[in-house]
Amino acid sequence: MSGRAEGGVGRTGRAPAANYDTHVAWAAVGALSLATLVACALPAFQIATDAYIGAGSEQQTFTYSRKLGLGDLRPWSLVVPAGALALLGLSVAALRRGNLAALAVPAAVVAALGTIAVIDLGGRMNWGDGVGVIGYSKPSGGVVLQPALDDLKADARRSPEGRRPGWVLLSEHGYRARPLAGWRFLALAVPLLAFSARSRPSGCSSVRDRRCSRPLCSACSCWPGSSCGPSASWSEDQRFSSARFSRRW
Repeated sequence: MSGRAEGGVGRTGRAPAANYDTHVAWAAVGALSLATLVACALPAFQIATDAYIGAGSEQQTFTYSRKLGLGDLRPWSLVVPAGALALLGLSVAALRRGNLAALAVPAAVVAALGTIAVIDLGGRMNWGDGVGVIGYSKPSGGVVLQPALDDLKADARRSPEGRRPGWVLLSEHGYRARPLAGWRFLALAVPLLAFSARSRPSGCSSVRDRRCSRPLCSACSCWPGSSCGPSASWSEDQRFSSARFSRRW
């Protein structure tokens, strides 16, 4: 009887730690999702372009600048809060029901796509020294910034000085852009969110209940031959049975 008790403890000794890791990971996903929603309400970018009239000592220069929040970048602005709300809902469901693959896979996909978008948009930020623009041979603002840049240049052309003869943009496709508080917050929160959703555990609970100790583990780690897959669980059962048999004799 004592042999069974000791074997049972050894067999399930990792379950409390796995459950703790699960709750910590999903709680981090939920908290960072809330932080992302807060960041959506803050100014995210400042964009600018320049124009001039005349040349030499008679040249006049004009700067057109605009601060943008994510709400000004529709329809893409709706994707960020929608993704954050989806992750928040998934994290709440996972904390209540456990780390099911049906919850882990969508969370990991949303977080990974968010990270890719952050990296892409971050590469389009260049303010320089705040004078002039970064020249491009073609539109280079991407799907998020380019519509806002087109609107800014259209407004510049409709300005009083824009109607004067000789007025030209410094660069037809040039612009400068820099991140503000909202974007800096997002650029920090989204990669952390992806890390929380994709971290691989040091151990998992049985694959038979389709639960693991970190969000994506149930999708990519709990396969036959892995450290938490069916073969690993079978080997653990076999070792437990062998130990119990040896104690009887």
